[in-house]
Amino acid sequence: MKDQSKTKQVLIRELAFLRQRIAELEQLESERNLAEHDVIQVRKDWENIFQAIGHPTVILDPQHKIIAANKAVVCASDLSLTELLGKKCCEIFHDKDTISPPKFCPMESLLASGQVETEDMEMEAFGGVFLVSCTPVFDQQGRIEKIIHIATDITDRKQAEDEIRCLNADLEQRVIDRTAQLEIANRELESFTYSASHDLKGPLRAVDGYARILIEDYAVRLDGEGRRVCEVISNNTRKMGQLIDALLALSRTGRIEMHPAPVDMATMANEAFFELTTPEGRERIDFHVGSMPRAVCDPMLLRQVWVNLIGNAVKFSARKEQAVIEAGCLSEGSEHPSAGDHETDVSIEHLPFAIPIPNAERVYFVRDKGAGFDMAYVDKLFGVFQRLHSEKEFEGTGAGLAIVQRIIQRHGGRIWAEGEVGKGATFYFSICKA
Repeated sequence: MKDQSKTKQVLIRELAFLRQRIAELEQLESERNLAEHDVIQVRKDWENIFQAIGHPTVILDPQHKIIAANKAVVCASDLSLTELLGKKCCEIFHDKDTISPPKFCPMESLLASGQVETEDMEMEAFGGVFLVSCTPVFDQQGRIEKIIHIATDITDRKQAEDEIRCLNADLEQRVIDRTAQLEIANRELESFTYSASHDLKGPLRAVDGYARILIEDYAVRLDGEGRRVCEVISNNTRKMGQLIDALLALSRTGRIEMHPAPVDMATMANEAFFELTTPEGRERIDFHVGSMPRAVCDPMLLRQVWVNLIGNAVKFSARKEQAVIEAGCLSEGSEHPSAGDHETDVSIEHLPFAIPIPNAERVYFVRDKGAGFDMAYVDKLFGVFQRLHSEKEFEGTGAGLAIVQRIIQRHGGRIWAEGEVGKGATFYFSICKA
């Protein structure tokens, strides 16, 4: 009885163990079924995504053979999926008689580099230009197992790029032609200005000479009104002569050959000031020159720039009991003036105007505290014979700043100004760094 009882207990334990194992197996089977269902679903999702790609897409093996293709390839090639599988991609995308990859094939580049490769390629079979992208898929050993090959039609984009390129080339040629025409026209205008101005001086001298003869030799025969008229003729011919001289000077600045050389700008500014003023005049002018780096430019032409700008500062400060004129150079990041107690070296960051200063330029300036001008008319400053003050207030032809602008432009620089009526003006000009 005892043996039977033991046997029964053993059987009961084994039965319980079997039931437990069966339950575990059923659980494993259920999990396997779920996993298989997930795998099937993932495959379906992947297939749906693969087929939904609008661009012709194939999966290749390392021998260039197609192992999968989406609907876009089937539609573009007019071949069934069965006909596509196993063929080399070059047979489908390029020429059916082609068995070797074309030149610049991104597949060949990928197999050599192991990285994503792209290339614009002409696909004869599809009748257009395509951006071909090849992406490697690696196995567990890190070897290339498959390649995803996607071809995006960029024919329209390429045609648009070609059209834009042609338009740009045409526009560039038009600009070249127009520039050449303008250069010819400018040379002809300068030549005409020079010739006309030169030819006018002879008759003008004759008019002035005859007016002087009347005043000096026939004064007794002229009444007061007659003498006044002769003086008016003489004065106006003299003014006309000054205008002609200004035109000739302006014409010369565009015709003269330039000879660039290092120029000591501070010395040149000082020399211009002493040339323009008398000892008595200098007593009432507080003139300061800040530190200025040398500039590579035509010495004769740049001397004319300093003469005209400092000359204007002297002229428009004539009504001040104690005039102040400064010349200097703007410096990037400078916080303190470099010429004693006078602010002749100005930091670009503290300029009162929004003019960008390229790193390739040095900017010089002349500042005065004279008559100034209204900024509403700043665009007229550099026009030929343009005046912001009447001739009764300040004499001059109105051509000096136009000459300065022409010289600075010939050096590849710029000139601009700021001012305020009754408080003075500052003229800035830039010269490219050597």
